Amino acid sequence: MTTMRAAVITGKINGAGSTRVFQVLFFVAPFEKKEFIMDYHIRPLEKRDYTLLPDFLYETIYVPKGRKKPSKKILNMPELRLYTHGFGQKASDFGFAAEWKHHVIGTVWARIMKDYSHINKEIPSLVLSISASHRGKGLGTRLLTKLMKEAKLIGYPALSLSVQVSNPARFLYKKLGFESLTVVKGETEEEIVMVKEFS
Repeated sequence: MTTMRAAVITGKINGAGSTRVFQVLFFVAPFEKKEFIMDYHIRPLEKRDYTLLPDFLYETIYVPKGRKKPSKKILNMPELRLYTHGFGQKASDFGFAAEWKHHVIGTVWARIMKDYSHINKEIPSLVLSISASHRGKGLGTRLLTKLMKEAKLIGYPALSLSVQVSNPARFLYKKLGFESLTVVKGETEEEIVMVKEFS
């Protein structure tokens, strides 16, 4: 419920040899500041999070305006199952989750696999996914920065990813130091393979 506060304006009107005093009572709604910084925390992915990964993978499918998003059945394709099937069973599997009010609102994970962005057996491919209602608040930057620091700490020489050509997320990756390597054919459109090398 919004609490209103009252205010009074007092004034005078001069005219025809007399002065009239008036008061106007009105109500002012308090200024409501939009909250951009949420009380969320980033933690390593846990076993209980693994079942959420397919849904977050689906969230990464970018659909340009005017086009229909494919059915979730697309996740059963071998090319996409690579990202989530048996996650946590490989030594190269690692990632992070952003949790807010006991709900996971964003994830980033990586593993060495022969996906669209596969470069070699030494470089993990990553997936970054933020729930639609929590995008545009810097969460993706924080998650990806956390993953990059962890990858460098582990000793990986680089990280790779693939992003649809029409997906504006590629600008975020570029801002964080990822460079375009090549273009490959994806499931819905061409994808750019990008890589971030660690010095």
